[in-house]
Amino acid sequence: MLSETLPALLDRLDRHTAVLDERSSRLSRIRLALVLSGGLLAIIVGNVVGSGAGWSVALIVLIAFAGLVRIHDRVEAALDRARLWRSLQARHLARIERDWDTLGPAPVGPPAGHAYASDLDVTGDRSLLHLLDTTGTVVGHRRLRGWLLGDDPDGRTIRQERVQALVRQRRLRDRLALLGHEAAGSIDERWDDTPIHAWLTAETPPSLRRWAVVLGGLSALTFVLVVVALTGGPSLWAYSFALYAVLYLSMMGSVASVFDKAYDLQKALSQARVLLAFVEAAPAGRDPVLSPVWAPFRGERSPRQRLGRLRRIVDAASIARNDIGGVILNVLLPYNLFLTIALDRLRAQLAELVDPWLDALAEIEALSALAALADRQPDTVFPDLADGGTLLDARDLRHPLLRDPVGNDATLERGEVIIVTGSNMSG
Repeated sequence: MLSETLPALLDRLDRHTAVLDERSSRLSRIRLALVLSGGLLAIIVGNVVGSGAGWSVALIVLIAFAGLVRIHDRVEAALDRARLWRSLQARHLARIERDWDTLGPAPVGPPAGHAYASDLDVTGDRSLLHLLDTTGTVVGHRRLRGWLLGDDPDGRTIRQERVQALVRQRRLRDRLALLGHEAAGSIDERWDDTPIHAWLTAETPPSLRRWAVVLGGLSALTFVLVVVALTGGPSLWAYSFALYAVLYLSMMGSVASVFDKAYDLQKALSQARVLLAFVEAAPAGRDPVLSPVWAPFRGERSPRQRLGRLRRIVDAASIARNDIGGVILNVLLPYNLFLTIALDRLRAQLAELVDPWLDALAEIEALSALAALADRQPDTVFPDLADGGTLLDARDLRHPLLRDPVGNDATLERGEVIIVTGSNMSG
C-alpha cells in the first residue's frame, strides 16, 4: 500500500536531494577556484613566456569553465526535478493522511448558486477537489472541477472504465503531473495554455508576405551585384543594399513586435511539446479502453511530428536573438521577417490540432486524478450505475474528507426522503 511505501520513498528522495545539493555546491566552489587560479595562471604565463601563451592558457580555462557550467546546469536541473518529485510524493501521503496544510493552495470556491457544491464541500478549501486534484495543468484542473460540479453526466459509465484502466498506471500519472508543474515552474502552479490560445487567435499583418518578397528580392540582387563587382564589373551593390536597409528599417517595428511576441511564446509551445510528446508515447494509449482518449495523438496528427518543425524554427530564432548574430543575419537577408512568416504558417497548421490535443490532455489528467484516489485507497469502490429501481443502495458509506470516518449503510428508494439530524451529522 502507498501509505506504507511512501515514507520510505520520501526518505530515499531526501538522501538523493542532499547528494545533488552537495554536488551543486562543490561545483560552485570548483568554478570559482577555476576562474581565480586560471586567471592568475594566465597572467603569470603571459608575463614569463609571452602574451600568446598567456592568451592560450586563458582560452583553455574558458573552455574548461564552459564545460563546468554545462555540468552544473544539469545538476541544478536534476536537483530541481528531485525536489519537485519529492513534493509530489509528499502530497500523495498528505492526501492519505488528510494533511490539508501540505496539499498546497486550495482551489477556488464553488460557483454562486450551485445546487450542492457548498453543502457537500465539492470545491474550495479542504474540499473534495482539494483532496483529489493531482493535475499539473490548468486544462486538467478545469476538466476535473467540471466533472465534480456535474458537467457531462452522461459520460460517467465510460469514465469509470477509463479510471479503472489508469489505476495501475501510477508512473504515467506522476510523470504527467511532474511535467506540468515543472513547466509552470512550481509545485503550487499549473501549466497554463492561455498564451498558446492567444497566439493561435492573433492576427499577423498580411503585408508581411509582400515585404518578404520585396526585401528578399533586394537582398538577392545585392548578392548578385557584389559578385559582379568582385569579378571586375561595376560596383552597384551599395545602391540596392541602401534601398534594402531603408525599407527594412522602415517596417522593422511591425516585424520586431510580431517576431518578439511569437518568440516569447516558444517557451509555452516547447513546454506543450514535452507534455504532449510524453502522453503520445505512453503505452497506456494502446489499451482498448483508453485508446479513444489517445486518438488525437495518432497518425498524421502526432504532436511529436507536427511540433518538430517548431523546434527547428525556435533554434533558428535563438540565433537572431543574439545581438551580434541577429544584426549580421538581418544585414544579409530579412531573417526576422522570414522567421515571423514561418511561425505564422506553423500557427495556421496548429490551429486545428492544438484544441483536440489539449482536450485529450485534460481528459487524461482528470481521469488520472480519479485513478490516483483508487490507487491510494485500495478499498475504493466503483459503484454500479443503473437506470431505474433503487436510487441509492450503499454499504459502509464513508465521508471522503475525514481521516477516520465511520461507515454507514444507506438505502433510498424512489419517493423517499432521508433526514440527517444531529449537531455533527447535519453539517
